[in-house]
Amino acid sequence: MLVEVGRDGRNYDMNNDSLAIYDISSGAFSYLGSVTLDDEPRGKKIGVSADSRYAYVPTRPRKSSVPKLYEVSLFPPYEVTRVMELENSALTGVVCIGNRVFVADNDNARIWIVDRTSWTRQANDLDFNPGAIAQHPSGQYLFVAAQSEGGPVVAIDVNSMSVAARYDGLPSDIHDIEFNNDGSMMYMVRRSIEGAILVFSLSP
Repeated sequence: MLVEVGRDGRNYDMNNDSLAIYDISSGAFSYLGSVTLDDEPRGKKIGVSADSRYAYVPTRPRKSSVPKLYEVSLFPPYEVTRVMELENSALTGVVCIGNRVFVADNDNARIWIVDRTSWTRQANDLDFNPGAIAQHPSGQYLFVAAQSEGGPVVAIDVNSMSVAARYDGLPSDIHDIEFNNDGSMMYMVRRSIEGAILVFSLSP
């Protein structure tokens, strides 16, 4: 399953915010359908449940008055199934791990933790404004990068929500985090004109 985000980044509503859903299991891109959203997706990625049944999309307001987290069904009927308002927030990233959805909130220096069963939320405050977030391949850690010059990247244990490791001194333009298959290396992609990729060894 491939889900493509439709967004334009303009400061006015183009009425084109959507998700396009493709089946890629056969090695080809077979279009399955699309879901129109009232608001523009934020961040470079969306969260997808482990069973690939749902996508989680943080947005910034377009037709709505506040930022929202959308839950979208990736099986017919392709549609928005639930919406959560996250008022007074700037949502910059999302990860779905097990029964929880983790949403980075840059304005409030926190991670929102959304329980998928009860569709309730709680706040986990940070000492920096988060930008990019990603799940470590082990499933045990959530990596969160600051969106400020000299800020940290932290590894958060998803069970205790405590910081397990921290590195300070990042540039301010980190916009994506990736790992190799075994999780021993982390790659942080910069938005700058240099196009640099920061490489971290995570081996003990």
